[in-house]
Amino acid sequence: MDKYKLTIDDEKNFFNLFDETNLNFDACSLRSIIVTPQINHWQITLRTEKNFDKQNLDAAAEFLHNRYQAE
Repeated sequence: MDKYKLTIDDEKNFFNLFDETNLNFDACSLRSIIVTPQINHWQITLRTEKNFDKQNLDAAAEFLHNRYQAE
C-alpha cells in the first residue's frame, strides 16, 4: 500500500482545526502525518509534555474521525 507523508509548513494551521473543540494543544508540536489512502488511515504523531492529558488526544481523534471520515 502506498503511504504519503504530509508536510505542514506552519503547524498552527493544523492545530487550528481544533479551535471549535475547546481542546488545549498549546503544549504540543506536530511531528508527522502519514496517510494511507487505500484504507483511509491517517497516522498523526504529536510531541507532547509528559503529563499531557491523554483524553485531549482521544477527543481530538474522535473529532477528526467525525469531521473527516470518508462517506
